[in-house]
Amino acid sequence: MLVFTLGLTEAWALKLDDAVFPLCPGVAGGQFDPARYEFHNFSVSEVVADMTAFIDGLRDKNPKCRIILTVSPVPLVATARVDTHVLAATVYSKSILRVAAEMVAQARSLVAYFPSYEIITARYDAGTYFAADRRAVLPEGVAHVMRAFAGCFTNIFAPLPLQVQEGAAHMREIEALIQAQCDEIALGPE
Repeated sequence: MLVFTLGLTEAWALKLDDAVFPLCPGVAGGQFDPARYEFHNFSVSEVVADMTAFIDGLRDKNPKCRIILTVSPVPLVATARVDTHVLAATVYSKSILRVAAEMVAQARSLVAYFPSYEIITARYDAGTYFAADRRAVLPEGVAHVMRAFAGCFTNIFAPLPLQVQEGAAHMREIEALIQAQCDEIALGPE
């Protein structure tokens, strides 16, 4: 099983060969050169095309691979769009990713969407799943997502070779798995 979290639509591309960078060159190292790099904000159709190409390539190697798509609830720290506030850019970006994830899940077998984005960003918790910076997800939010994930995916793709373990050892294992950090962390403190 592969869990793939979609996080950003904004990126920087090398004009020479369209190589894509999640951070603007020069932010975490090197130097920005507008003659070499250009800003790109991926569209729904581009995300769908990239994801389906990736899944099709993966399925060439492993036809039975199960895939769960999620959208990161972490908002953008900044936007390169000069005409748009970062809040509007975040909603736009997450909307593109959510629609693309749904389209891919509907278009490919053994692909499902898990609503971690909705669990964290919905106001059912009165906003208590975000830290004071309104970007970091608190452990309570992560625990809620993981409980919902285990409830949804321990049997949905039966037979699934996942043994749900009880107790603190299981929670430590889950916490270790979710320590992957976004490239935005490279930006450091705001």
